[in-house]
Formats: sequence, structure tokens, C-alpha cells
Amino acid sequence: MRRIHYLAAAVFSVAIAGQLSAALIQIPQPNAAYTSSTSLLPVTGVELSNVNSLTDGTLTATFSAPLQIATVPTNWLNWGTPPAVESATPRVLITPGVNATLLTITLSQGVTLFGLEAMPDAFGTAQITENFYNGNTNIGSITLSPDGSVGALLFAASSTTLITSVDITAVGTDFAIANLRYSLATPEPATWMCMLAGLGVIASLRRRKLS
Repeated sequence: MRRIHYLAAAVFSVAIAGQLSAALIQIPQPNAAYTSSTSLLPVTGVELSNVNSLTDGTLTATFSAPLQIATVPTNWLNWGTPPAVESATPRVLITPGVNATLLTITLSQGVTLFGLEAMPDAFGTAQITENFYNGNTNIGSITLSPDGSVGALLFAASSTTLITSVDITAVGTDFAIANLRYSLATPEPATWMCMLAGLGVIASLRRRKLS
């Protein structure tokens, strides 16, 4: 039952081959620590139009199928309330049609944290699973059962292995997502020291060449 009222590679990223079994740590709620340490991919299109991707100019998230833009409560009835979600009235992205139970989101560069809120279109609970990937390797998953008549839940995790894509599967229903957030990889202090040392060597060789 649809509830619409119309109803390159990351700069300075450090990825070590063989670390694909690193822990995936689930983030249960979108609290202040989560929102302040992440960047939001804004939903800026026209109401009820379709989008194939979101971007903030740094990261682009590309969808495997076009998603329809809606706003709570104008074209999507409810979303829940904090602290389970960031806001009761977000802009949401809806999968196309009742058989749209799978969505893949491909990221333009690897991230160390990725999250979104998800809610089934059908009223009542529905199992939703988000799988996190590095390339073709599944590095972990989150399975929750949000209630379409009560509210969305957060599907978010951090990882010591870069996340390059996710897929979201809902059992028996289409669904909507909102508040896509991420954190880019940042170099460890030792990595900064190596980089600075390398820049020093380059500068020294350049001075010798010019002398």
C-alpha cells in the first residue's frame, strides 16, 4: 500500500590489503556525536521528481534505480520522532513500485562510516537488511525491523575497512530512505609523518636540481 498523497579514490585514504575482516561497528541512533562527525548528502530536487544520485560535491552516492523525492508529511505520511531518527519531517527517497525491495548505493570513494534511515512502505513491521561492501567483499550487515506505521530506524556503521557500496533489502515491501550520512577516511598520525617526510625529500631533491 503506497503511502503517497498522489499518494580520485579518496585523497590520503589508507587501505591495507588483507584487512577486509575488520570489525563493522553499528551505530544505534542518530545522536549528536553521529551527526557532528558525519556529512549529510542533501536531497535538493523537486518534489515527486526522480533522482539517480545524491552529492555534496565531495561524495556522490549513485542508486541502482531512480528514487522519488517526497517530504514528510506532505507526500509520505510519517517518519517517526527523535531520538530514533534525526527529524520527524525529513525529505525522503522512495523506491519505485511495490516490487522494489532491493536498492544498491555505490559511493564515489571509500568511506569509514555510512548511514541512512529506512522505513517500509507497508504498515506494520518489515525486515530490512543493509549490507556493507568493500568492492565485492561483504564486510558486515545490519538487520532491523522498522514499523511502517510507527517510524524509521537508523542503519549506520563505521568500519576500519573502507565502505565502497551498500545494498538495502526489504522483505515483501518497497521502502523509503532518508538522511544519508558519511565520514571520509582520514590518515593516521604515522601516515601524516610519512607523507610529510616524502614531501621533504621531494623539496630537497628539487633544491639540489635547481642549485
